[in-house]
Amino acid sequence: MQIMSFQLEREVEYVECGIMTTDEPWQHLPRIFGLWVIALCTRGTMYMNIENVEYAIHAGDVFILPVKKLHYGTRLSPGGISYYWAHFSGPDLEPVLTDEQNDIAQIPPERSYLAYHVSLLDVNTVSMLFNQLYDNNYTQHYTPHLQRDLLRVLLYEISNQTLLRRARKFDQRFMQLLDYLRSNFTKPLPLMELAEQFDYNKHYLCRLFKARTGKTIVAYQTELRLCYACQLLNETNHPVKGVAVESGFESEKYFMRVFKKHMHITPTQFRNSHRIAIMDIKMDQ
Repeated sequence: MQIMSFQLEREVEYVECGIMTTDEPWQHLPRIFGLWVIALCTRGTMYMNIENVEYAIHAGDVFILPVKKLHYGTRLSPGGISYYWAHFSGPDLEPVLTDEQNDIAQIPPERSYLAYHVSLLDVNTVSMLFNQLYDNNYTQHYTPHLQRDLLRVLLYEISNQTLLRRARKFDQRFMQLLDYLRSNFTKPLPLMELAEQFDYNKHYLCRLFKARTGKTIVAYQTELRLCYACQLLNETNHPVKGVAVESGFESEKYFMRVFKKHMHITPTQFRNSHRIAIMDIKMDQ
């Protein structure tokens, strides 16, 4: 994982953002952008060639498309795809670490860092920041300064997770566990089965997971399910019961209780508030 450095406050400016989603088989066309692109995959798997390196980008992964350089999809995503994207202007990012260089302690702390591809440790925080950036982009209260600040907070968070991911690279087993959770969060994942699959003592795994992520495994899985449920509520007309099932919740009643506890509104209110915002945008145009 090559890590690139930049001075966030001076060098980065927000341009625009959006959501790409399709249920059809999809492959990224060959493109060269005049801006940087940062994106969070939220559904499916993308197969991309970036700077002559091929990446399999899964749900929960962040990726960057570099300015003025060719990138393209290498094969179809058969089940469709969905991802947040944001364009920003900035300088050529300076490579500071490659896979052969491991000492992140030598990186100046006053700068920020990005990689072309990173699997996040905390998908929920980055997903919520992307969603806020997207929602604020299409409201009547939009201001360039607000979007610039939101983008910078988003980049700070991704930078921090990129360095944490690099610092913990030696623990491949734990990274593989996180990847597995992010890819299978809609399925039942009994603790004993996880511990056996990744060769942990279940009690040690609970302590390790809480120490590394600040959350229990159940809380982590619930956050992933809620993020996916919010996406379904925003992007589909599926009934709430269907959203609950697709997101991995055991029942509609339990889903509604968990959603209200975390989001402070019901799933229907969440969906309606998003649609009201979109209608306001259309009426103002």
